[in-house]
Amino acid sequence: DQSVEDSGTQFEELVDRIVDALRYTKALLVFDGIEENDEAIRTQTLPYFLNILFRDTKSVRVLLVGRERITKPNLGICSFSGVGEFVYSLGPLNFKNTVRLFSMHCPHVQTIGAHERQRLQKMVSAKEGLMTSFENDTRSYDIFKALGEGIPAKILDVATHIKRDDYDSLWRNQNVL
Repeated sequence: DQSVEDSGTQFEELVDRIVDALRYTKALLVFDGIEENDEAIRTQTLPYFLNILFRDTKSVRVLLVGRERITKPNLGICSFSGVGEFVYSLGPLNFKNTVRLFSMHCPHVQTIGAHERQRLQKMVSAKEGLMTSFENDTRSYDIFKALGEGIPAKILDVATHIKRDDYDSLWRNQNVL
């Protein structure tokens, strides 16, 4: 089919342009939301791109981020010198960084005044900020849980979809989401 062939040619041209731009550049490329069953992986589009990238550049590193735990590397990247697939399982963000990430992406935080932003920052005291276990602090735990339990993809989802009334009640601690 001509349209499939055209899209394949366009993809290859795009890969060539990206690789040419990065050929002598030190860079870190981050792909967020990559899961083991993604179409880009199943169709070998991402592995193809990465193989060309690693073959033709010297100082480019790639970080693939996903929600699901990857059990084993499976991208099929050729073993060029210094290139390998490694899985790093990271735990959730602590309370302070959860609130910080939420605040950076929630439109309601962006529209409140400076005084309200300072109040929000003060709510996350130094003691609470490092917590990921909430033994005697149910209020912080409720906020942490409502904001996505320290999982960045969940935090971003809550931040972008939370309704104004839910946002207000979250910080008033009436009905935490």
